[in-house]
Amino acid sequence: MPKLNEFLKLKIVHLVSEGKKHCEILKTLKEQADFTIDRHNLLKFIRHYSETQSIVGKPKKGPAPTNVTPSILDFIDKTMERNDETTSPELRRLLPENHGVDFSTSKIKILRRSLGWLSSGTKYCQLVREVNRAKRIEFCTRAIQTNETFGNVIFTDECTVALENHARITFRRWWEPPSLKGRPKHPLKIPCGQAFQEKEPRTLEYSRE
Repeated sequence: MPKLNEFLKLKIVHLVSEGKKHCEILKTLKEQADFTIDRHNLLKFIRHYSETQSIVGKPKKGPAPTNVTPSILDFIDKTMERNDETTSPELRRLLPENHGVDFSTSKIKILRRSLGWLSSGTKYCQLVREVNRAKRIEFCTRAIQTNETFGNVIFTDECTVALENHARITFRRWWEPPSLKGRPKHPLKIPCGQAFQEKEPRTLEYSRE
């Protein structure tokens, strides 16, 4: 039988705080997380949490580990929600300031993964100016109405060098699709081999398509 991870434990604690019955908790875990646990193990965890106020199991032999409290996991989860490019070294720097604990980066990675966060390459979506939205809709509508197949059109693309400010890796929960990062169609570029300076700074406003 699979073990309860931190995410499922927090889910059970939340359901218990709402006054849900044991049968309702078992049903919720099955429907929302596709996780099955028998009633005995569920009662065992609830009893352990009520006595220790911790979702961590009984300590094993060796140095006593620092308790991973629900507030610490909630802090990691909300930090990742605010900025999905937060790395484990950054989380390690923030945890002592907010919760007074010093976890290794490997432990933080394990906790973050247990909350459902996975690393993936940054995905981009095309940005379109507001003034061009109506023109694009009009063009596409006309192409559909006339059954345009573009059979006599050759499509080409150009290669450009542009400044980007997004990391190459972002994190997401395993049940969520990758988050999209805005990328303008015509980003600011710096000519190679020569100094570049605009007389007046430009302000570009884009919106997600």
